[in-house]
Amino acid sequence: MFQQILSYFKNPNSVTDDPFFKEQKVKLFWTSFWMIMVANIAITIPITLLNELGIVNQDDHAVVDMVMNMPIYVSIIAAVIIAPLFEELIFRAPITLFKNVEQQWFRIIFYAFAIVFGLIHISNYEMNATNLILMPLLCAPQIIAGLFLGMIRVKVGLVYSILFHAMYNGILIIPAILYYKYVVGS
Repeated sequence: MFQQILSYFKNPNSVTDDPFFKEQKVKLFWTSFWMIMVANIAITIPITLLNELGIVNQDDHAVVDMVMNMPIYVSIIAAVIIAPLFEELIFRAPITLFKNVEQQWFRIIFYAFAIVFGLIHISNYEMNATNLILMPLLCAPQIIAGLFLGMIRVKVGLVYSILFHAMYNGILIIPAILYYKYVVGS
């Protein structure tokens, strides 16, 4: 399954009835989920190093502001339900509107949705020259998430990309919410 997912990213297509993926939707979902988590950890290492060196400041992140200024349940609902729902409707739902375009155009559209989705998340950081220069690295977790979410959208369905996004945010954000609320905020 790992190789099929990587092959899909090299050449994304709009074929929704791909026999391999059709028979293995559950495995595709869970393999993708663990792949994205490993990728996220790998990308977080250099970002954390930049934070420790004082080059970027993770404490100025929008999620930290949300957590410190809202009740926990509001932060969790916003991050795990509202954001995935709206972001999937904006960035993944339209992908299949392009399923009948030439393959090369579908590939460009697929990548464009993933990249724009990722780069929009630079707004989570303070706008300064350093963060803008480091934007490809700082937004890499979201760009990679956009690729996986796009594949899940095309191969499994929109409801599953929303669920995938909600689980992804939940696993990453709920511990951060608890940490900033109870460790940093106390």
